[in-house]
Amino acid sequence: MISHGKECIFFGAKCRCDETKTIPAPPPNLTVSVLVLESYERAVRKGFHDDGPPPIPEALALVHSEVSEALEDYRSGKMATTIRADGKPEGFPSELADIVIRVAHIAGTHNIDLAREIELKSAFNETRPHKHGKRC
Repeated sequence: MISHGKECIFFGAKCRCDETKTIPAPPPNLTVSVLVLESYERAVRKGFHDDGPPPIPEALALVHSEVSEALEDYRSGKMATTIRADGKPEGFPSELADIVIRVAHIAGTHNIDLAREIELKSAFNETRPHKHGKRC
């Protein structure tokens, strides 16, 4: 990420983003559609559908829990991924990945073409005014 050097709108502190932007290229076959399918299939394999698909409120609560974990890592300054001794990635970037994986699982469970929905929403957002007409 690029540090904007401004006060953080959430915590009133200087932004803790890195000064340089380094985003590795994704695997060549990783698309939103592949991510949705893989996330759904993994959840099924790991038993998260043994009693049927998770109810939508429960699935959304799990997304929220990942957002809370990302916020906690941000507040703690864990802005880089670290790997625990057992191989589990941790840190703010890893929690963002968990959020995307949870959303992809929901989309796969409910046969939502998430790639198309992202295209539709992004196209609409291009038509919106600066800050969507809001002051802050």
